[in-house]
Amino acid sequence: MTPRARIVVIDDDAKAAAAVETLFREGGHEVACAHDAATGLGLVERIDAEVVVADLGMDGLELLKQIRTARPRALVILTTASGTVKRAVRAVKCGAEDYLMKPLDLEELGAVVERAIEKKRLLEGGGNATSDPEAAPRVEVPGSSLALIEREAILKTLESVGGSTSRAAKILGISPRKIQYKLKEYRAAAASRD
Repeated sequence: MTPRARIVVIDDDAKAAAAVETLFREGGHEVACAHDAATGLGLVERIDAEVVVADLGMDGLELLKQIRTARPRALVILTTASGTVKRAVRAVKCGAEDYLMKPLDLEELGAVVERAIEKKRLLEGGGNATSDPEAAPRVEVPGSSLALIEREAILKTLESVGGSTSRAAKILGISPRKIQYKLKEYRAAAASRD
């Protein structure tokens, strides 16, 4: 059986890396793991990975830049235990496909990676891509824009603190007023789609 995708996992937490590796192997992917940035970068350079899942806490955005230099076409999904909206935005500006907070929800990570693989294959002309881009349906993929990353970060943080805007604001490093403004914006956008 041909692997569905080649994935490199870079995480200094051996237990987290093993769980992620198992998730992807069970999904039929070819997976290589590293527990430090240098080894991970070596894997990225040797393996033509379609997706790299890397812990941002290991060596910060420098690791992301090195991965993007070694494999510019690989989609990089970052994970971190201590993130802010500003850091997520910065990571995406540096070339990350998506940004997930730890502890990881493996189901969410699996969905993010599957979307990344599908996106990569569509962009490269594989899969069911249509030759007419105007005829293709527009799909809003979480993590595909800075606004969507910000929205996800705000909503997930609010959920994790039971809806407290002041606690969420402290975690995200923004003002409670900005969160309230953004929530109003999200409701208006949802109402206009209905």
